[in-house]
Amino acid sequence: MTGNGADALGHALELHAKPGALALLRRRPLPDAVLLLIRIAAGDRQAIEDAAARTSVSVRKLTDAAVMYLRQVLFDADADHYRLLGVRADASEEALKEHYRWLMRWLHPDRDPDRTGEADAQRVNRAWHVLRSGERRLAYDRQRAQQAAQPVGSATSLSAHRHASASRIPQRPPLSPRTVRHLPVFVLGGLALLAGGSLAGWHWLNQTGEANVATLRSLRTDAHGLTRSPAAQASMMVPSQRIVDATTHAVDASAPIARPDARASESADADPVPPAHAVPWVSMSTGNSTAAAPQRVVRRATALPDPAQDSVDHATADRSEADLTNADQASADQADADRAYTMIPDRLAAAYGQGNLEQLMRLFASDAVDDRGGIATIASEYRSLFRQTRSRRLRMGTLSWRAQDGHAVGTGTFDARVRRRGHPYARHVRGNIVIEAASVDAQWKIERISLRGRQR
Repeated sequence: MTGNGADALGHALELHAKPGALALLRRRPLPDAVLLLIRIAAGDRQAIEDAAARTSVSVRKLTDAAVMYLRQVLFDADADHYRLLGVRADASEEALKEHYRWLMRWLHPDRDPDRTGEADAQRVNRAWHVLRSGERRLAYDRQRAQQAAQPVGSATSLSAHRHASASRIPQRPPLSPRTVRHLPVFVLGGLALLAGGSLAGWHWLNQTGEANVATLRSLRTDAHGLTRSPAAQASMMVPSQRIVDATTHAVDASAPIARPDARASESADADPVPPAHAVPWVSMSTGNSTAAAPQRVVRRATALPDPAQDSVDHATADRSEADLTNADQASADQADADRAYTMIPDRLAAAYGQGNLEQLMRLFASDAVDDRGGIATIASEYRSLFRQTRSRRLRMGTLSWRAQDGHAVGTGTFDARVRRRGHPYARHVRGNIVIEAASVDAQWKIERISLRGRQR
């Protein structure tokens, strides 16, 4: 070492250029003019200009080299109080005070908002507290002399060295004070995002559930809501097999057979004879209401079923069931045709994704309009879109339809993504859609379409 003011600055530039020399520089005694490095680290303009004029090194490199040397060499874990202040053991009180003042200016919280040098500042304060007093400094010098006189390999020396090294290791907090100050904001922001996501998920699940319920109700109506006439319902309740009881019950032999009077005979002659396939019915007549005579039962003879007539009845019933099945199928087909407007969103999305303009325009009526114009404007806009984009995707949520007298209006949401040619990113638009359709020549066509969206 030459002893001039460039020694400390030369060591700092050497360490900055060759970090591998750190171990060697830690074993060497401190060079002269360490105060120059401290002033450069503290941002002293005069010191920086003098150093830049001597070395022709940029200000940024000078500052980085000075800070690196101070943190790695002065603030080493094994550094004593003199080394922490950047002075030798024989330094004067004025030198100690000046070094301490510039070190604290560099390590002040205003220049270190992240508090990265807070532990080093505490070590510097402890060293200054010991060395500023003559008595404490003498006691500290005697302690250093005793530790230096002990053999290097002795157990006492190793224990004292380890204890001193452990006590001098800077205890850095796990989180910087700046992070701790902003921690409540981070926590509250995270809770707000979590609450917003939960509400959005609940809203989406609620809408999806209502849409599923509406779809199930519509399916049940299509499957079971066909209107049948009373005659058809009655014919469906006709049993497929008819049981005819042609036998008569045996009459009790102990009871005399009652002979009907003339009025009963006339009534019997006037009553129509039940059909052959009907279940026989029983007529009961009584004597005088004041007498205690037992009741006598008169049974009307019933004709045996005719096999030919029964075959005709079976054929008639089968034809009725077949006609009913055909009527039900026709009613179901008519219901499907009446609800064909619900297929418009799927066909629109398919043609949009394929870029098929011809298939897309078939879905529109000749007098269809949108938010910008008529059918010619619609065709021109989609033609331009298909030419300028290389991929498209259109998804629509379950639309809510209202239909009456050949007209239907569907409202819902849509999600569209288009990727233009030559652009790496896709454009994403979400919003609401309204489709008004009408039945034209037994086909449902779009009369008006309105989209209100916002780019995501």
